[in-house]
Amino acid sequence: YKWTFNYNGQIQSWKVPCNGTYKLEVYGAQGGNTNGGKGGYAAGSKSLTANTTLYVVVGGAGACSTSQYVTKTAGGYNGGGYYAGGGGDSSGCFSSSGGGATHIATATGLLSSLSGNRGAVLIVAGGGGGGTVRYSTYAGGAGGGANGSAGSGGAAGGNQTAGGSNYYAGDHTSYGTTFSNASFGQGGGYSAGELMSGWFATCSGGGGWFGGGAALTRGQYAARGGGGGSGYTGGLSNVSTASGQRAGNGVAYITLTAISN
Repeated sequence: YKWTFNYNGQIQSWKVPCNGTYKLEVYGAQGGNTNGGKGGYAAGSKSLTANTTLYVVVGGAGACSTSQYVTKTAGGYNGGGYYAGGGGDSSGCFSSSGGGATHIATATGLLSSLSGNRGAVLIVAGGGGGGTVRYSTYAGGAGGGANGSAGSGGAAGGNQTAGGSNYYAGDHTSYGTTFSNASFGQGGGYSAGELMSGWFATCSGGGGWFGGGAALTRGQYAARGGGGGSGYTGGLSNVSTASGQRAGNGVAYITLTAISN
C-alpha cells in the first residue's frame, strides 16, 4: 500500500493502519521563478504502531514578481522566505520567494513551529531558493538533501545546524527596511519596514530543517539567487537523500513495506 500527499496548503493528518515498517519519502518545493532552485528529496524507514497519527506538511512553490512596483509576497507554504522588490516587468521576474519544505512529524504544525519539539520531526526535504531572470540570470540554490545549495552568486544554503547567511549588495539599510535571517524551518527574506522603490530585489531562501539565506540587492546591482533549505532524516533508518529533485510544489509518500505483529 502506498499513500500520496499532494500540496494543498494545509496540514494533513494520517493514521497508521497497522503495525509495520513504513517507507517515508518527501520532496521539497521549488523556489520562485523558472530558475528557482528545485526541491530536495529525502527517504527512510520507520517502524510504526497502529493508530499512531502522523502529520504531513507538503511545501508550496515560491512565487515571483514581474511588477514595476514594490510588493511584499509570502514565500512558499511551510517556510519559504518572503520577498519584496520592484523593477520587474512582463519581460522578466526580478524578485522571488523561496519554496517551502516538506516534512512528516508526530506533532502537528508548520516546521518552524516545531523548533522547541524537534524530536517530533521524522523527516524533512528542503525547499529551493528563489531565482531571477531580469537583467541578469541567477538561479536559486537547490533544496536538500542533507544540505541546501548556495544561490548563484548569492546567499548560502542551510545545513544541519544553522540557516544560510544572507547576501547583500547596495544600500538597503538607509530606507528603514529590515530582513530576517534564515532559521529552523524558515528561509531568510524580507521582514518589515518601508517597501523600497524600483531597483530593489529579494530572492528569498527556501524552507528546510534550517532555511536558506536570502539575496538582497539595492541600486545598480542584479539580484542574486536565494539559498536552498536543508533536509533531515534523523528520525529514520536506511535513509537516502538527494538535492534539487522536484519542480513545482512538493509531494510526500508513505509506503507500507512490511507488516508486523
